[in-house]
Amino acid sequence: MKKSFSVIEIILAVFIFTIFSTAALIGVLGGLNLSQKGGEFTIASQYAIEGIEAVRSIKNRGFSNLVNTSSTGLAKVSGVWQFSGTNNVFDKYTRYIAIADVYRDSFGNIVDSGGTLDPLSKKIVSTVSWPVGPSINQTISYITYLTDWKRPFEKGGILVFGNGGTTSDVMVYRLFDGSSWGASLSTADVDPSTTNKAARAIRVFASKTRNEKILVSRHYNGSNQFIYAQVFNGTSWGNVILLSSWSSTSYLNVLNFDGAYLQNGDFMVVYSDNTTTPKFRIWNGSSWSAAISMVALSGVPLHIEIENRPSSNEVMAVFLDTALDTNTEYFNGGAYLSSNWTKVNHGLDAPAANRKIVDFKWASDGLTGALVFTNSTTDKTIRGRIFVANGSGSGRWGSVVALSSSQTNNVGGLLMTPRPSANEFLVCDKDTATTPSIICQRLTFSGTTPSWSTPTNNVIGTTDAGIQLSFDLIYDKASGKALIVYSDNTAIPKYKIYDPQTNTITPTATAISTSPYTLSSPVRTVKLTLSPISSTIMAFFSDNARSNYSSLYTGSFSSFTQHGTNGSAVNDYWYDFIWDQN
Repeated sequence: MKKSFSVIEIILAVFIFTIFSTAALIGVLGGLNLSQKGGEFTIASQYAIEGIEAVRSIKNRGFSNLVNTSSTGLAKVSGVWQFSGTNNVFDKYTRYIAIADVYRDSFGNIVDSGGTLDPLSKKIVSTVSWPVGPSINQTISYITYLTDWKRPFEKGGILVFGNGGTTSDVMVYRLFDGSSWGASLSTADVDPSTTNKAARAIRVFASKTRNEKILVSRHYNGSNQFIYAQVFNGTSWGNVILLSSWSSTSYLNVLNFDGAYLQNGDFMVVYSDNTTTPKFRIWNGSSWSAAISMVALSGVPLHIEIENRPSSNEVMAVFLDTALDTNTEYFNGGAYLSSNWTKVNHGLDAPAANRKIVDFKWASDGLTGALVFTNSTTDKTIRGRIFVANGSGSGRWGSVVALSSSQTNNVGGLLMTPRPSANEFLVCDKDTATTPSIICQRLTFSGTTPSWSTPTNNVIGTTDAGIQLSFDLIYDKASGKALIVYSDNTAIPKYKIYDPQTNTITPTATAISTSPYTLSSPVRTVKLTLSPISSTIMAFFSDNARSNYSSLYTGSFSSFTQHGTNGSAVNDYWYDFIWDQN
């Protein structure tokens, strides 16, 4: 017998079917809605990501293009992204870009409030919104931080200069924080009992292991000369020491001391005490050693250059003395004893004793160095000699090789700069004509054998007739070319560029803007110093009014700034700058 369904069973079955079919319908419709929302989210994400990448493209053309804004749009013009309008509308999607400054705490972390402005970073927010219902909008945002990676955080540095003319021992320092100069402050007083010891020569050095600078200065009171050293601990100056003193009114315009930090962190200063035996002392971070004699020379040392061999405690010291001899003494990096210096004579004569006509620099390999000098009282030819260290405290000199062609006038001042990652140097000298010329040569080497070649356009131009260095040269790491800055005997400093790839110097000089200052003619001295972490070059100038100025070179010159206004003499070395090294 067939079983039949009751009315109640039928009603219950219909009810259950309705519930499940409704749930299934809701699920299907919900899935379709979620799919739609997912598709909208994907489209919005693509627009937001495109915004980030477009801003990155604009930044890569120049970080300065990133100007703060709460809302900007983007447009592609001739295939290149640029900012345009206040937003972009794509059908129902609206995109807007926000650009804001970045602040960091003392540990370098990005913070939302407080902290210190990071001028090399920007916060980028790319936001897209779209309607999902009556008066309801969905929003999605992507955030990134863009940096000016082409320009690293710059090191700071310190400038020290005499500012008491010829009658006062006032020395002033200014700190550079990587972008701007601090206030003018006084160094330690070298002699509190008197004020009449004018600063005639200044050199400053920076430690690689401590927050420390050392200032060495030579002073003159009208009858006696004094060489002092003092230490800057990052906050104040102290540990003043009188290195030597003597009675003399001669040779006021020479650099008869120099210093260098060694690999072990100690500082070595080599100086004259007006005898034929140069002396040296060591600062170990807490105290000065007693004076230690080096090897005696034929005359009193007048120009002293010392160069620490990279990554070692070894030192090459170069001397031009009153006997017009050129000598070197090599420190083997051992105990601080007279016996650890080895002397070699290179030249028996020079055109003058009061001019810097010797120089020594290490090449980029850290083992090879070049000496340039003269060897005749009427020398019109530069000589070169190569030293190769053995890495164990000694080395060997090669033969002396002179330029094949002589200048018209005697050599009157020498400077040399090594080319990075290459076995060569650029050497320039100022001759002794009534209207001197600056002339440059290239010195290359193989082993201990030097070789000279003459660059195209190697005569830079005429310059100031004083005995001081009215030019300087240094390689720019960014371009791989050398910058030659000089006085052409006017109130406007000039520069030319040397290209080692073609061995050519630009024929036409470029003027350096001194705005907002007007210098006194002529520009007298020039000094260039390269940052240890970037291609930024700090350039300094002094003029006929004994004022000194600085300018930053980053492919072009900018930020011309005046510092001291009362230097000791137009032919003196009364200012110096060093970048931070630690």
